[in-house]
Parts: sequence; structure tokens; C-alpha cells
Amino acid sequence: MREKFPTTLILGRGNTIAGDDGIGIYVARKIKENLPRKYADSVSVLETSKEGPPLLDIMREYDRVIIIDTMSYQRLPPEEIGEVLRIEYPSVKKTGVMKSPHQTNIGGIVELAEKIGLKLPEIKIYCIKIKRAKKFSDEISPVFKKNITKIASEIMNSPGFLTNG
Repeated sequence: MREKFPTTLILGRGNTIAGDDGIGIYVARKIKENLPRKYADSVSVLETSKEGPPLLDIMREYDRVIIIDTMSYQRLPPEEIGEVLRIEYPSVKKTGVMKSPHQTNIGGIVELAEKIGLKLPEIKIYCIKIKRAKKFSDEISPVFKKNITKIASEIMNSPGFLTNG
């Protein structure tokens, strides 16, 4: 087991060859580019397409985990595309319907960790609303191409982003 350093993980989650499903990864990359230097030693930024229990292996090494992912909708009014929702543990496990396009119930992962006695970090999830992701496309929607920086900034400026609260 490695030392508890850095203490915070920003985890961009998705698949960059599945269209808008990759938005979580693109936003995490933008956050990494713009992260203030004072966080260089305490924050790690990773990308993953993993789901289920393998996510626990990644998360349990940190005190705080910030997951950036997408939430896919079949029908979504145009004005809601790109809207960011914030969910925190323990509320995560109450959101049984909160699934990413990977069909992973994050709440189920949290419940599993508790059942097997795994100590969980503080978890914050930022879900970016998308219309159903395209299959096999390395292109993201124009609305996201021009708004990645804005979404990353909105997340970074949200209350308690890298602190408790």
C-alpha cells in the first residue's frame, strides 16, 4: 500500500471513443491544466473507464475523491445539456437510479464497500448531463467542444470543491 499522498483524487470517468461519454475525462484534463500550483502535491488527477468494484481499488487510497462523470438521458431539453449536478457521499447510496452511461450504479458500489468493511473516502460526484452518448465516436458534441473550459471552471468554483463542504 502506498503512502497517503496525494490525499485528493480527481477522477475523470468515461470513454473518449464513445462521443459525449468522454466528457468527464475531458473536463478532468481541463481541471488538471488549471489546478492552482498550491495543490500540486496534494491532488492527483486520473482518468478511467473502470466501473464497479475496480473503482473501489482506485478510490480507497485517498481521503477525498471527486468523480467527474456524465449522466445520460434519452430525452433532455437542450437548455439542460451540460448542466452539472453535485452529489456527495452518503447521499450517493440513496441515488439508486444514478447510473453513468456505463450502467454502473455508484450507490451500489458505495453500499458494497460498506458491507465488506472498506473505509470510504469523502466522495463528491459531479455529473454532467448529456443526451444518450453516441457509440464509437471520438468526436464530442459541438456544445461540449465550446464549453469544456466553462464546465471545468464551474466545478472548480463550486463550494467545497477541494475542501470539506
